[in-house]
Amino acid sequence: MKPDKLVEAIVVSNTTIAMQLQAFLKSPNDPVKVAVNLSVQLFGLPAKERSFAELEKELTVLMMKKLGFFGILKSMGRGLFGKGGPLQGIQKNIIADACRKMGLTIPVKMY
Repeated sequence: MKPDKLVEAIVVSNTTIAMQLQAFLKSPNDPVKVAVNLSVQLFGLPAKERSFAELEKELTVLMMKKLGFFGILKSMGRGLFGKGGPLQGIQKNIIADACRKMGLTIPVKMY
């Protein structure tokens, strides 16, 4: 599983059906827009028009701030030996650790 799909899985598993339906009704023909709207609601980002790439940048900053320096180092150490290679392993571990710290559930087994 790639890191962007991990974020989508976390967003879908931690949002309610009503939130998902509302996001779908806002833009029924654009699944990327639905994912962006759900992510904005779940992570408490300011409401504005953004692309998926912009959302990734904002979430990266948010997750790095949540973990702090030593949390990032710990996640990087565990991620070096991930199944998808060291780069994806580090990214997925940082995402999972930051989301756990925010109180979100991780729907897939990481190790």
